[in-house]
Amino acid sequence: KSAIVLGAGASADFGLPLGAQLYDKALDRLQKFKNEWDQRSRATDFWDYRRATSFLRHHEFGKLFINQVIGENDRGQLHYDINPLWQLIEIMKTAPAYSLDTLALEFPELSDYLRVLTATELVRIIQSQIKTKNDGTEVWEWKNRRLKDPTSRGQSIQNWIHLFCSMVRNSVAENPSQTFEIVSFNYDQVFEKVANSLWKSPTRDLGSFNSLFSFHYPHGKVLWDTSGSKSQTSVSGSEIVFAHNKPENLDVSEVQRVIRDADKLIFLGFHFSPENIETLALKSVKPLAQIVYQNYDSNKGLDRRVSKLGLNNIRSFSGSTAKAILEGELG
Repeated sequence: KSAIVLGAGASADFGLPLGAQLYDKALDRLQKFKNEWDQRSRATDFWDYRRATSFLRHHEFGKLFINQVIGENDRGQLHYDINPLWQLIEIMKTAPAYSLDTLALEFPELSDYLRVLTATELVRIIQSQIKTKNDGTEVWEWKNRRLKDPTSRGQSIQNWIHLFCSMVRNSVAENPSQTFEIVSFNYDQVFEKVANSLWKSPTRDLGSFNSLFSFHYPHGKVLWDTSGSKSQTSVSGSEIVFAHNKPENLDVSEVQRVIRDADKLIFLGFHFSPENIETLALKSVKPLAQIVYQNYDSNKGLDRRVSKLGLNNIRSFSGSTAKAILEGELG
């Protein structure tokens, strides 16, 4: 069995923001939402329930807010429950927090609002990657072989998920009994959505995507779907678990079982924080398990954290995941 652990850096090639960047984007989005709400409320009898909910349902944020915070039939709660959103703006402007996760731990009473805010901001970024061609058809750019480099204008980079799927196909062709377990600390589900869409039409029948891959989310996930069309890309829920700095609050027995059972472990974009090391129980890996981890910019601090685990048969690679696959670093 092979286990692949995805950290925040695994989504960086796709322009998904890291903690502090997501925080700033979410605050900006929430402020714009409030400005529009205030403008509407001055112009109309906005305290009429039907008017207010109609406005909410025209926003991805508002629809999810109704579903996850208020509930469709809880009319009396609407005006009571909208006020913490405006309080959240002021808190986010001044709180000594560097991510929405840490803010949720500081203000647990606002967790539902932060789940909705995180989910809708991530899906807004996902929708932005669906482009309309000259003939009117829409293309989901994350399925392309090359991606726009989010760090450099006009440049492109290889889509590592494309390369990964090719690598896995070759591996499974040689060893049909092979399976892959993915432990993702990301909420976005970008890897699984893109890989699944690419797997649907393989050049040879190597089994279904779901029979080869199983996924585990110690921090939860955002529920979204797309058919490759902006109008049909939507978020249906947020199962985010805000316990980033409190691994004792997580149900991690299944994730730790994956780590214990793996013959090979690959860590992509994973920074080996003390909390995540504890979550995975990394000291319990098989003595002979092969371990490969990404150290993108040869960070000595990351190497020191890994060396303290006392693991055998371990090696690192620097640079991008795409480069590592092409050079055979992942096996």
